[in-house]
Amino acid sequence: MLLLLLERRCSPPPPESSSGNSCILKDMFGTNVAYGIVQFNTNAPERFYSFIIDEVIRDEACLYVESRTLSEVSAGEVVAWLKIFTIIQ
Repeated sequence: MLLLLLERRCSPPPPESSSGNSCILKDMFGTNVAYGIVQFNTNAPERFYSFIIDEVIRDEACLYVESRTLSEVSAGEVVAWLKIFTIIQ
């Protein structure tokens, strides 16, 4: 149910994103915080996906696995994000 609610409020990914695995990363309030490409072939912690970050939208969003924020993440860097806060397009 939460995922359906979040999906209704998401905005489209930037046009330069790869199709198929592009996604929107959200915070626990349903706010879009970054765009990325999901990496299904990597070992992510349980209940998480691994992503290559395309674009950070909200610098102050905290990473769920590491103690840092998205302001410390560069485009092209891989991060882990909770599956329930992810919209894959």
